[in-house]
Amino acid sequence: MPEKITADGTQNFSDFCVIDVRDYISAHRSPYPGADNIPLSYLKREWKKRSSCDKNILLIADDQREARLAAGIIKGKKTKAIYYTYS
Repeated sequence: MPEKITADGTQNFSDFCVIDVRDYISAHRSPYPGADNIPLSYLKREWKKRSSCDKNILLIADDQREARLAAGIIKGKKTKAIYYTYS
């Protein structure tokens, strides 16, 4: 299970590959700086193309369920730690 991070301003998010798994509309309405928007429905296909990240992963999701699903897809391909936060 991914570990939750709260966005309180004390973390240095440059240490992460930030992936926004919210749908395009949610990501557009409240964008997360520096995040790649890959909606959950496209994540499995797109992650095969973009899985070159060698940092820990931070998922931006609408809720914990969405974060868990995304972490499950990524975890099969990645050995680094996965964290999440939701809006």
